[in-house]
This record gives sequence, structure tokens and C-alpha cells, in this order.
Amino acid sequence: NINCWHCGKPFTLADFPIRKTDLITEHHLDGNHMNMKLENRTLVHRSCHKSFHMKDRRAKQTYDHSLAAIEKLMIGSKG
Repeated sequence: NINCWHCGKPFTLADFPIRKTDLITEHHLDGNHMNMKLENRTLVHRSCHKSFHMKDRRAKQTYDHSLAAIEKLMIGSKG
């Protein structure tokens, strides 16, 4: 069996498209889509892939907001 890298559940026949919608996609472990080395690529359910990147995007937004708040405090403390 081959399992989804994100959720760990095995892929089933239902995951393979009957119509033109792919339910399985490829994830680049290092985030670099240009790195096509086999050890950098893994299979995931499309829904897992979307969930993974949404969490990643939210974490980045939180980080960016935190940096902006720190910069604001530093600028304010200089004056």
C-alpha cells in the first residue's frame, strides 16, 4: 500500500479519478517546485495538500503580523 504523506491513510481505488478530477497530487517536501528529485516529491490526497498549505499560509500570516508588531514597537521606542 502507498499512504498519503499528510494523513497517513492508504490510497484506495476511490482516490483514482473516474472523471477528470485528480484526488491525488504531488507535494514537494522542501517547498521548491523546481526541485524534481524523487526524494523531494511525495503523493498526498488533494484535500490533504490543500489543508497543509492553508495551515502553512496562516502560520506565515501570523509570523508576518508578529514581525510588523515588533517593528512598530521598535520604531515607537526610538522616538
